[in-house]
Amino acid sequence: MMSSIFVARHLGPEIYGSYVFIMLVFAYFENFGRFRTSVSILPYLKNNKLHEKTIFSLAFMLSSMISALTIIALFVIGYIFGLFTDYSNWIYIFLAIMIISESILIFSTYALVYQEKFKKLAGINIFRQIVQTSGFAYIYFFIPGQSLMPYLGVYSIAGLVAALGAIYIVRTFINNSFLNYRELDISYYMKMSLKFYMTDFINFFSRKGIATFVAAKFSFSNLAFFNMLFSHFELLRFPNSALGAMMYPSLSKEKYENKQRAYIARKILFNCAIYIPTLLIAYFLYPKLVLLFYGPEYEIIIQYFPYILLAGAPYLIVYPIGHYFSSNGAPQYEGFILFISLLIQLISVIIFSYLNIFTLFNAVVSQAIGFIGFTVVLLVLYSFKQLAPIQNEEA
Repeated sequence: MMSSIFVARHLGPEIYGSYVFIMLVFAYFENFGRFRTSVSILPYLKNNKLHEKTIFSLAFMLSSMISALTIIALFVIGYIFGLFTDYSNWIYIFLAIMIISESILIFSTYALVYQEKFKKLAGINIFRQIVQTSGFAYIYFFIPGQSLMPYLGVYSIAGLVAALGAIYIVRTFINNSFLNYRELDISYYMKMSLKFYMTDFINFFSRKGIATFVAAKFSFSNLAFFNMLFSHFELLRFPNSALGAMMYPSLSKEKYENKQRAYIARKILFNCAIYIPTLLIAYFLYPKLVLLFYGPEYEIIIQYFPYILLAGAPYLIVYPIGHYFSSNGAPQYEGFILFISLLIQLISVIIFSYLNIFTLFNAVVSQAIGFIGFTVVLLVLYSFKQLAPIQNEEA
């Protein structure tokens, strides 16, 4: 959060909006240029534990190749459509570094989660944030002018340093074992990777679709306000992110339905204890924190944030249920849930646009009601779907 404060306060809403736009473009390339070969490792190993060495090696090789192709696509599409004509050519170098770094960090994340080395994973993430925040602070206090390029440079370098550290920690998984790929169930692995890819495809648009519409329709300052609101909401996901790092491998290794559901129920109770006071504190402190850290230029977001809290509270509390589907190798169900959420957002945008009342506030409402749709469909699907055997049914 501190790093975003430095950028937003230093650049102001309009230039900060340009920074958000560039990161949005990066998100498109990073998201669609990653085939989810890393996230599908854990479900694959659930029934193929002897393939550990080969599958990790293959995943790293594939993700590296796809990253190279993504960078080429970035250069070609960026040049043809003039995406960055208003910026220095250094932007291509910075974005290429980001793509490589994110690919390595995602692979390393699942390698460390599989090994249950959560402290090292947390250490990498904290180190990255320290480097990034320190760099942003230096720019804020010592670099004259309002240019976004130094911030992009620091962001890319912080990611690269963290990626190099991560790749050293998981170096035992990076070898030529991928040459033994014939021993793997490649068809199953690729199908599962595709399922995760399609699920994340929908998830991406459920998170970034309206932001893209805001970028196309409104000024960069409105894009900055919209992004800031939901970035602040993302901070409230931290307990779920911490839980997810533990839940995903635990559920992936647990075979029985009743034990999985008991485990999930305990995590939801934990979320209730954490989120109810957290959301109340956020509601009362948010206006003061915005004015303190960002200044009066961003005061407009204060009046919109309560609507996001109201719509997002149940979503945050029951979110651990989502790990049930992915850990059982069935991300298509989560994809269906996200699709319904995205459909609700899309319908609301169409209605507001048809009535010619699509404002920043209505864009926020359209994004927020997607949380409600996600929560309802998640609970219904979880109530009626069984993906693992009951323990006493096992032969």
